[in-house]
Formats: sequence, C-alpha cells, structure tokens
Amino acid sequence: QSEQAQTLSNVIWSMGKLGLQPSEDFLNAWYTRFDRSADKFSSQDLSNCIWAFGRLELTPSARFLDSWYYHFARVERESCNQVLANSMWAFAKFGLAPHAAFLEVWYAVARRETQDGSPQELANTLWAFGKLNLKPRAHFLKIWFDASEKRSKTMNAQELANVIWAFGRLELAPDARF
Repeated sequence: QSEQAQTLSNVIWSMGKLGLQPSEDFLNAWYTRFDRSADKFSSQDLSNCIWAFGRLELTPSARFLDSWYYHFARVERESCNQVLANSMWAFAKFGLAPHAAFLEVWYAVARRETQDGSPQELANTLWAFGKLNLKPRAHFLKIWFDASEKRSKTMNAQELANVIWAFGRLELAPDARF
C-alpha cells in the first residue's frame, strides 16, 4: 500500500463522511490520480472509496468502476466482512447492481468472512441485497443465518428493522433460528 493510495482513499471517504459533493473538476482529477495508483490500493482503501460514492449517492464513472472491480478482485484475499458490507451497501446506495464477476468474488470472500460479521455489517449487507432487489444465494443465506444467530441479541432496533425490511423486499422467510 502506498501513502498516495491511502491519501486518495481518505480524501474521498472524508468527503462522503461530511456529505460534501465533489465538483466535476475535482472528480476528474481524483479519478486520474486513482488510475495512477489503483494497483497500490488495499481492500480497505477500495472499500472506503466505493463507500464514499454510496454515501454521497453519486454513481462513479464506468471507467472507475471497471478499475475498481479489477482491483477488488486483486486484493480480495485481504478483504474482511466490513469491506464486503460497505461495498455492497455502497452499490445499493447509488442504485447500481454490481457486475456478476464482482459478485462471484464477493461470494467467495463472504464464505470465509461473514461468520465474523458484526450486527451492523450483517444488517447492512442484507439491506443492500434488498435495496438492489438481488436475492442472495442459498449458501450465503445459510452462512448469514449462522452468523446472525450468534449476534441477533445484540442487533439494535435499526439493524433489526433493516433485516426485516430486506426479508420482506426479497420475499425471504427468516430462518427459524432468527
């Protein structure tokens, strides 16, 4: 990871956190810098970038997304559940279903990471699937229910509401353990 990659990630993340809409000139300059250093981005840096676009409800350029998908696949081994949840949440917030190739990588990482997800990560992930009207695969739902069984008692009201909403939106019956 380079300092420039982390700095670029932090800049766009901070704009998202503060709700500051970037100008077109700023975005073009940011995209150019991203292109130059994308191979140095960690999974967390990439997650922070896509989260910022989601937070701002700003659909990134197609070129950025193509590069982002490619680099996410490159660093997927270092991804954690927070990266998965934030990435899927971002796509839902800017209303764009992720590419099938990304979902293949996402599900592969989810197999090993979802069981360690926090209540917020679990809720945000299922909410994102609901918002995108994208039914999760059966193997993911099994892992998700296993993880949520361990954490359901610590979910807050908003997290529970998001999960129940997703069940309804996706026409999913909650697992008996839920």
